[in-house]
Amino acid sequence: MTMFGLTLLLALGPGGPGGPPASRAAELVHITPMVTLMERPDALRRLLPGAASYFARDVKLPESDLARLAEQADWQPEEPEVRFYYARDASGKVLGATTFVRVDTRHGSIMVAVGFTPDDRIRDVLVTQASEETIPWLRQALSAHWTDAFQGVAVSASIPKAEAPRREIGAMARYMGKAITTGVRRAAALYTLSYRKPVEAGAS
Repeated sequence: MTMFGLTLLLALGPGGPGGPPASRAAELVHITPMVTLMERPDALRRLLPGAASYFARDVKLPESDLARLAEQADWQPEEPEVRFYYARDASGKVLGATTFVRVDTRHGSIMVAVGFTPDDRIRDVLVTQASEETIPWLRQALSAHWTDAFQGVAVSASIPKAEAPRREIGAMARYMGKAITTGVRRAAALYTLSYRKPVEAGAS
């Protein structure tokens, strides 16, 4: 934990403050400042190459999609509204879409950006923000090409589970790699449930 870290003692259990005693042991969660690793415009240029123009679309997930999201990605977003970015080339052709998903870990949060191609495949995966404490571990996972396994995977297919990269990495780097995988699974589920059909219909 860095010198800037704050250690919070969080009781696990449904009761919360003032509720019934936690049924499980307390867990230490480290909170450290968030650091921007890549500005959002730079990430969009990386994930949507060849774009002449960019657009943002906010999608409000209905209850039915929230239920399916919980089933497919084991996740309920804090807010039911999700933002997607998509791009067109000079001729107006849609080049793909991107969304940014936050993943919380015991050592702070990371922001995972996932780009999708027009044929519904993952183009690439970036980490654009991370808590200060996680950065050394993230860099180790990324330098071991953790995100390579996602490139070209169809969103209709099962997202590859976190597997050992070709180069051996430490336990904490592997832990952060699994957090990246979680972000990819969430982004792919969001794309499938709430974005793909509007784009195919030509919405802008």
